[in-house]
Amino acid sequence: MMAMSRTQKNGYALVMALFWLLLQDIAEISGDLVAQDSIGQGFSTVQNAAQNKPLREIWSSNRKYFAQTYSEGATVVNQVSWQGNIGRFERFWSAKTGGEAAALSNTGEHLAVVYTSGGILPMDYDSKQILLRFFNKEKPVAEIELVAIVSDLSKLRKEDSGYYWGKCLGLNAVGYYVLETVEGKTILIDLKSGVSEEFRSGQGSAAPGCKVFEDVMQWFEFQYSEEFSLKTYMRDDRIPTEAIFFKNGRRDWMLRAIVEMMPDFSATLNSANSSFDDFALDQFKAMNCADGPESSRYIDGIAEKQAFVNSHGLKVLEFYLTLVDENTEGDERRIERRTIGPAYAVLIAHPGEARRVLFFQMNPDAKEIQAAAGELSKMVHTVKVLR
Repeated sequence: MMAMSRTQKNGYALVMALFWLLLQDIAEISGDLVAQDSIGQGFSTVQNAAQNKPLREIWSSNRKYFAQTYSEGATVVNQVSWQGNIGRFERFWSAKTGGEAAALSNTGEHLAVVYTSGGILPMDYDSKQILLRFFNKEKPVAEIELVAIVSDLSKLRKEDSGYYWGKCLGLNAVGYYVLETVEGKTILIDLKSGVSEEFRSGQGSAAPGCKVFEDVMQWFEFQYSEEFSLKTYMRDDRIPTEAIFFKNGRRDWMLRAIVEMMPDFSATLNSANSSFDDFALDQFKAMNCADGPESSRYIDGIAEKQAFVNSHGLKVLEFYLTLVDENTEGDERRIERRTIGPAYAVLIAHPGEARRVLFFQMNPDAKEIQAAAGELSKMVHTVKVLR
């Protein structure tokens, strides 16, 4: 699929604006609705005007539930029934939680609530200050005190508005709520029970001549050669979204690794029941799609594909893809077709977990492409789900 042109995006925005106005009219007549943005995969709530606006709204990863926190300290969890891209929601449960909703399970029953903003404690903090509480529906099941997370309070960093203890990274792919503390620790808290433990890095387990890349949010690791340097791109909340590998001493990137979630809910356009194969191909098409005024690049099919299982029992798809470059210079139009690869998709999920796919691709324009292919194959065989 080729990227939208600016004209197409403007047209889409106009259609969505009109659609949104229609939804508001419907909501005034028939109740509460949610709508999905098919481009950004975002979700927006249409509420009756009589309702208060929530301070915070979060969604479960399967998009079947969402929680709203209100100024009076109440949190309401709603269940969504989807029909295509429109869903109708109704209240599932509510409680006086205080704080702000931070994470919600896919069953809608388990909720994490945070009580510090931006990881900042008040100037007159107490060692037993409550940082988080965990709820099973209306019932609180656990609370996390400051002293349980930061063992040496002298490490707290003084800021203008208080003391910084660390940050909440959010709910990871296997149900742990993840914290990073000012002491440099990574803390995992089970969303259902509220039981916490410190994450232990596997850096010491690397093979000779290799380093370990770990992603505690998507819950996987793999090894890569010490000959490569790594640059990680982050979201605004400092969670990795993409890893780019450079050959030491070179500026052009050689390899990249990206994780995408396989949706399994009916609200997602064209991919609710997609297979691993279809999902992988769609993502590789998106990763290699570019459209400009005088040139475009896109994938025009599969030249070769095979499936295998890596050294840790994970399913892998290997692709060789047909890449098309179209360029226009004056009245002349040039079309170049070539085969690129290998590219790999690794299904990094145990049964019952959220389905994540780790994509590896070489830079199709990089030099030393054959050497990169060999390193990439080695990486793929070391991918494993964390303990």
